[in-house]
Amino acid sequence: MPTPWDQQPGEPDEDYALFLHFKAQGPGRTFKRVAEENGAAARRVSTLASRHAWKDRAHAYDVSQGNAKPQPKNPPITLAEDGRDLWDRQIGESAKRWGQFCVFRDLGRTRTLKRVAERLNITHRTAQEYAHHFRWSTRCEAFDRHMDEQWVAAIQERQRRMVQDHLKLAATFHEKAAEAIGSLVGQTLSATETVRLADAYSKLIRFALGEPDQNVAITGRTGQPPVRFSHVPADDNALRAELEEAITQLARKQATTGSVDPYDVLNLPE
Repeated sequence: MPTPWDQQPGEPDEDYALFLHFKAQGPGRTFKRVAEENGAAARRVSTLASRHAWKDRAHAYDVSQGNAKPQPKNPPITLAEDGRDLWDRQIGESAKRWGQFCVFRDLGRTRTLKRVAERLNITHRTAQEYAHHFRWSTRCEAFDRHMDEQWVAAIQERQRRMVQDHLKLAATFHEKAAEAIGSLVGQTLSATETVRLADAYSKLIRFALGEPDQNVAITGRTGQPPVRFSHVPADDNALRAELEEAITQLARKQATTGSVDPYDVLNLPE
């Protein structure tokens, strides 16, 4: 009769080989070590462990070797592999038990069995039994990873839109600067005025692309190199005000050539 630590039906050879590595580590085994020693992604190892109940099977092996106590009756359910998410209702899980799991899941990362027992008005021991049988911990870990991915995706989308908005704003400033400079006839641009325009424009471009506008160095002990860090650029309103001031000053004088290409101005040293 096959044992829990034997290869299970539908378990690929490659996945089973990783489980054997996990089992061989002994009671102090970890998924991280399996991933590192086999060159596998940590997330993949964690997913396989959940799918094929590595912890339960390894524990059964430890019990057979006298290295652990048997688990209580009512063993954990087998998580469905039909495409549903781990935090969805599982096969053999009643609507009531799934609702209780959802209460635990929705408590967030600070969730505890004590808190959910109070919410559900059940004993702590009962909460432990439900959590063990319906694999609450494994399913909540998967749910938390999913929410992290959703949060990162939302932040990336927000950043993408912000960059687009900043670049559009920079293009508007560029057009306005070009119009102001192009209207100058016969006046002289001082080096200070030209650099100020270049600096205001380049700052906005850097801000839109997420680059710092200046670096600051703080010297340490004698013989040690300075510590450097980036200074975050000013906000949009400050940049707009700075550029408006530069354009106003430039408009008071004419360029000797009659026109100046703003892209040539940007090539000046900062």
